[in-house]
Amino acid sequence: MVQLALRSGVPVRLSADYVWMAPAADLLFAIVALLAVVGLGRWRRAWGGSTAVLGVLAALPILSVGFHIEGLHKGAVLLLAAGIGSQVGRLARYPRARRLFGWVPPTALIMAALVVYLGVGMRRKLAGQEAAAARALPAAPAGAMNVLLLILDTVREPSTGLGNPALHTTPALDAFATGGVVFERAIAPAPWTLPSHASFFTGRWPHELSAGWTTPLDARYPTLAEYLAQKGYLTAGFVGNLEFATRASGLGRGFVHYDDYPASFGQMVLSSSIGRALTGATWLRRIVGYHELPNRRSAAGVTDAFLAWQAEQRGEARPFFAFVNFFEAHEPYFPAGRSGSILWPGPRWTRYEHVVGLFTGANAWVAEKWTLTPDEVEIHAGAYQRAVSEADTQAGRLLAELARRGVLDNTLVIIAGDHGEQLGEHHLFEHINSLYLPALNVPLIVASPRLPKGVRVAETVSLRDLPATVVDLLGVSAGAPFPGRSLAGHWATPVVGGADTVLSELSRGLVRQGWYPIGRGSAMFSLTTPEHQYIRNGDNSEELYDLRQDPGETKDLSRDPAGAALLSRFRTVLSRVLEVRQ
Repeated sequence: MVQLALRSGVPVRLSADYVWMAPAADLLFAIVALLAVVGLGRWRRAWGGSTAVLGVLAALPILSVGFHIEGLHKGAVLLLAAGIGSQVGRLARYPRARRLFGWVPPTALIMAALVVYLGVGMRRKLAGQEAAAARALPAAPAGAMNVLLLILDTVREPSTGLGNPALHTTPALDAFATGGVVFERAIAPAPWTLPSHASFFTGRWPHELSAGWTTPLDARYPTLAEYLAQKGYLTAGFVGNLEFATRASGLGRGFVHYDDYPASFGQMVLSSSIGRALTGATWLRRIVGYHELPNRRSAAGVTDAFLAWQAEQRGEARPFFAFVNFFEAHEPYFPAGRSGSILWPGPRWTRYEHVVGLFTGANAWVAEKWTLTPDEVEIHAGAYQRAVSEADTQAGRLLAELARRGVLDNTLVIIAGDHGEQLGEHHLFEHINSLYLPALNVPLIVASPRLPKGVRVAETVSLRDLPATVVDLLGVSAGAPFPGRSLAGHWATPVVGGADTVLSELSRGLVRQGWYPIGRGSAMFSLTTPEHQYIRNGDNSEELYDLRQDPGETKDLSRDPAGAALLSRFRTVLSRVLEVRQ
């Protein structure tokens, strides 16, 4: 993986294909620019075509290097490139200098050949490394089950039929859930991707891990993929979240095959600093009416990649552990019927503005979402719901094909969200700014031919316990390095009284707005039980909610004298849990 620079405090990470994609994209931009120059030269005969060509060729490298340098104003880079290009164009009028023009075609061909060589060579090298890693795996236990961990990025439980049967918008999940165990209050360890996934893989709380806004998951604690590979499992990951679930995030550790960045045109464009500057120009996006992530990987594409890989392994004797991540329900998601641009008008939601360039593409954050009208909030929520439905459609397609192949007959399937999404609750949107339940309560289904069917668990559980659950259900828990306890206890020996007090955490990270809950300090924590949720904000202020009487968390009981004993108890539990730190 390649970390190029910081953009708004977030590393711009690109795949190793950057080595050949960046020159390929720059070559493409050069060709487009040259064609434009030649076309203008023919249109205006008096205009010096060849000298202008050399000027453009001189300006493009300046743009490419200048846009790479953090802190340089793009206007200054453009001015510098224009100045150098114009001077080269003037020099090109002299006969000796004009001879340089003859080097342009062969240089372009050499560059194109080098790009092809690098691209093919890197792909062959990666395939060889994967084959060697697969051959090095030990023998697997006889009769071992496959494991499929399907993470629905940004899908909250209340927006599925599991949490709200009246919705009828997630039929695939609803149908699959009847054949397994459903947890009605599964709580994510954090309200954003990387710390939650890191917790899923290590069984550790986020405060024990290095995974943060600018730091990947390090090798301090073993991951589920590493442990299962040691048991002979063929491990593979397929991710749609290209911001915080790639190899660069540290989540790829232990996977023989890890499929993240696509070899796509959008990814190639983003590998070039010129491409990132163009795709990051909000004014340009408004003109053309395009606000999507240029390299966005759809759930359909992730499903296709996983099913193709699994088909290749059908003759393999060993079991697999597959991690699949769908990014469909994560912003940007767009209202139905939204289209058009300044150039090509059409129906559009004009307040759906986009801050572009935070990562490697667009991030559809509506400016001042809390000012949206109720109708606009409804449109926004409807767009999210449609995205959830699309993730459900692809999950259904994936599961149906595995069933057709007979794979589900010997597979442990876990489907979960990594965190939720706020759609106006507490006047909040997205998920990186608070620890209220809409950002934490996610769907969780555990199913296999060896587990009971149609069971619903009402107790509060943490997804931090997923590794302990997997190794327990596979029968390989002896000596496993994962803390926590198996969720199997909730159906094998039902827990009485909601024994779990579940921790969730959030560090400030990208948030700059001081009025956000996380904006009050550097970190905040929450503890959730079946009856209550306790929140300690960054400024040490506290909130307490009775979830039985007030599931929407509208009445803060922290100042109620009747809640004093509960607050004291939660403080003690939180202090004990936070004793384990890096």
